[in-house]
Amino acid sequence: MSEAQRKLVSDAGFGGLLEIGSGRLPSALSKWLVKNVDGESEELVIPGRGKIKVNAAAVNRILGLPMGEDEVKYEFNGSAISFINEKCSFDNGRSPAITTITERLCANKEANDDYLRCWLMVAISTFLCGSTALCISPKCYPSLVDLSKVKELNWCKFVVDTLKGSVGKMHKKDSVLGCLYFLSILYLDSLEVGNIQVPEKQPRVAAWNMKLINKVIKMDTNTNGTFGKLKLKKLAGSVTETSLFGDFQDIDNFISHRASAPMSSKKKRKLSEVVKKACIGFTEVIGTFISEVSTISDDSEDQEEPRRSTRRRTTKNHQQNVDDEDEEIEEDEEEEDWKEDEDEDEEDEEADKEAELEDKEVDKEVELEDKSVSDEDDATNIVDPPLEVVPSQSKRERLR
Repeated sequence: MSEAQRKLVSDAGFGGLLEIGSGRLPSALSKWLVKNVDGESEELVIPGRGKIKVNAAAVNRILGLPMGEDEVKYEFNGSAISFINEKCSFDNGRSPAITTITERLCANKEANDDYLRCWLMVAISTFLCGSTALCISPKCYPSLVDLSKVKELNWCKFVVDTLKGSVGKMHKKDSVLGCLYFLSILYLDSLEVGNIQVPEKQPRVAAWNMKLINKVIKMDTNTNGTFGKLKLKKLAGSVTETSLFGDFQDIDNFISHRASAPMSSKKKRKLSEVVKKACIGFTEVIGTFISEVSTISDDSEDQEEPRRSTRRRTTKNHQQNVDDEDEEIEEDEEEEDWKEDEDEDEEDEEADKEAELEDKEVDKEVELEDKSVSDEDDATNIVDPPLEVVPSQSKRERLR
């Protein structure tokens, strides 16, 4: 890029982007920051530390982009697409690849409209509204038709709106659309970095090279790999503390009033630091809990009712099966009782038959005995009065 071309970009209001050095930010930090963005309040909420304003003023301070009166048109527009395709000699119906436009920029040695228009296409598609797409998005064409009015557009608000929309759809997609570089520099520039010297340059992106970025990220990394170890500094009201226990100054006052005996300033300061760490830790735990709960979709509550109704149907079916089994058991028991009664009746009939046979045998024996006695009397010619045969009766009784 020649000096004339750099001046062309700067005059359009995008000179701050030329201050960005080479290198890539850790993706882990970007993902962590996106999860902590509150789109409704336009704030970056750091658990236990505070809130950082993510608004158009913050974008202007960090990137130095134009913050004009008119809105950036990022949409499909037939006339704009036809104009750009004809002006840049693009194939109709096809979006040019980003690599094709970058090659075109390198080949163009002039500081003309074609260079500025192509440069803005790449800046929007890869940085301001970055995505995983490999082609230029035709949505950016409407804002690039009249290059003289580019500076009058509110590109700062455009960056914020894109991030807010991306955060709202983050649970549906793995990729994040938006200027994550701005979000990272905004966060790093809001940290208390101790004795590390951060240059006082404007826009703020010019003060952060990759060496400084990596150093501060390392300082802000907790032992478990998460971020948020460093405290936030107050930047003209852009940062607000969000502790469950109020402002940390209140903790110092609380210790002074609750101490049972006078303490030295050194001891009070040490005690205050311990209490603050405890408050921060507890606030982080509660903040993490709230963040996790807030990500639960409302649809899960609507799905509970069908589960309960299914459970009730399952229980009802189970109860019906149990009732059917009970009926089968009762029928089996009744059948067994009937068989037992039938068997008992058969046994009684057999017993009656045996008793009847025994009676017949006894009667035969009695008749034979009576006959034998009668024969003996006839043989001796003794005439005796008829006797009652008692023994035969007793024998019958004995036999019975």
